Amino acid sequence: MTEEILTIREGYVNDDSVEQYKYIWQDSNRSEGNLNTEGEITITFQNQDAWLFPSDSYLRIEGVLKTADGADVANNAAIAFANNGLMFLFSNVRYFLGGEEIEYFENAGVTTTIYNYLTKSGNYRGGNWFWIPDKGTAAANANNTAWRDRNLLTNPQADGGVWNFGATLPLSAIFSFCNDYRKVIYGMSHKIALTKTNSKNALFRTNAAVAASGIYPALVPIADDVLINITTLKWVMKFHKMYNNDRESDPSSSFWNFLKIAPLYVFDVSNQPEKVKNTSTDVVLDITFATAVPANTIAHVVTYFDSMYTLTGDNNKQIIRLFNYQ
Repeated sequence: MTEEILTIREGYVNDDSVEQYKYIWQDSNRSEGNLNTEGEITITFQNQDAWLFPSDSYLRIEGVLKTADGADVANNAAIAFANNGLMFLFSNVRYFLGGEEIEYFENAGVTTTIYNYLTKSGNYRGGNWFWIPDKGTAAANANNTAWRDRNLLTNPQADGGVWNFGATLPLSAIFSFCNDYRKVIYGMSHKIALTKTNSKNALFRTNAAVAASGIYPALVPIADDVLINITTLKWVMKFHKMYNNDRESDPSSSFWNFLKIAPLYVFDVSNQPEKVKNTSTDVVLDITFATAVPANTIAHVVTYFDSMYTLTGDNNKQIIRLFNYQ
């Protein structure tokens, strides 16, 4: 400790290492009601002051299975997603980086199925995106436990239940770029384009009853095709925050206290890259309340800012000067 406090000639070191990350997301260019129309769907992260990590990004796809006339699918119907079934909803996919197309392929379902067979281990199961490969048989019957596992992921197993699904499809299971380049990318636009097609190859059904076995319920025949209605399609991207460690693991206020006693909102704009913006940042707060604000309510704003100085000296005393960024 004594040696540390007497070391006063060392230079300033700015710790800009990656300390944490969070996820940000973008919706597709279509509204919810148009996600099931055949044609191109695009999702774009525009150029921004951010370090994005597409290798660990994913598509969030939510939806429901319905009959052709819009009715609910029967309880315990003998139907399930095909292995990698979500990708059979698209005929081709493309990835654009900085406006440049860097990866493209047709027959998205078949292509990505082959790709994942070649890159995943035999024990890998991606139940959150319906990657459970058929084993022993490719038929939809009692002997295909993988098909029955995929049935359990959407089968409500209750009268009047709805066949909802929510999937997290990693982009590394679609684009080889996301497997090969595991680094952050700064300040470039990212866009994926997916051409929506019908869902006839995304589902796997049988017109024969399937007996109960162990954890698997008895399944009733289903003769007609079922439709996949997508309700949510968004791209969730890992976003790296780069700054030094100044957070406490044990905050002084609980979440309940935040809601009821001290609703404090923090806007951290201290880490803007100087090469992008080297002036002060303007912040405008426009708040919409769900309920009427009580009378005599006062909002307080406290601004903290950093000033950097250089501490030098002559033979007689130390001298402080503003730090020169140039």
